[in-house]
Amino acid sequence: MQSKNPDSTSLQSSKQAPTPNHAPHVARLSDESGSALVDFSLSIILFLLVVFGIMDCSRALFVDHFIAVSARQATRYAMVRGSSWNGIACSSKPYACTATSADIAAYVMTLVPMGVDPSRLVVNVTWPGTMSSGTQCTGGGAAVNQSGCIVVVNVSYPFSFVLPFMPRSAWAFGSRSSMTIAY
Repeated sequence: MQSKNPDSTSLQSSKQAPTPNHAPHVARLSDESGSALVDFSLSIILFLLVVFGIMDCSRALFVDHFIAVSARQATRYAMVRGSSWNGIACSSKPYACTATSADIAAYVMTLVPMGVDPSRLVVNVTWPGTMSSGTQCTGGGAAVNQSGCIVVVNVSYPFSFVLPFMPRSAWAFGSRSSMTIAY
């Protein structure tokens, strides 16, 4: 005779027949495999945008610094090569001549570093015809390039960002430098 165990009947009655899984896509939605790849791809895109944005802004600072330094260097070049300077004629050595606008512009072009387009660089040299005290230089004409008069150098460059999410219009960087001619 078979004895019935009350515990075994309760276990059998609590078991239910397996139900068919009507929604396998619900199980796939709760599966998190591959989420790390999506997180990484979004993070790396954001990281690279920030890194390349910093590099492009650093390029802009580099160009701005170059413009400021080249204006000062050109003014120093002009201030020691006034009309009373005893240098060699310009045809023999371009750095050893009385400074003209073309000579000063050519000197600035020799300073252009890699990454700056020399064809977009604008150098404007003027001799206002006044001394540092504000009085007029004597003699007129070429005499405004004489010792004691002021020389003014303006250097400008239209900078364009490379990255597509940065401003597309060119930024006009410029610097102005003036000094009293020494020779």
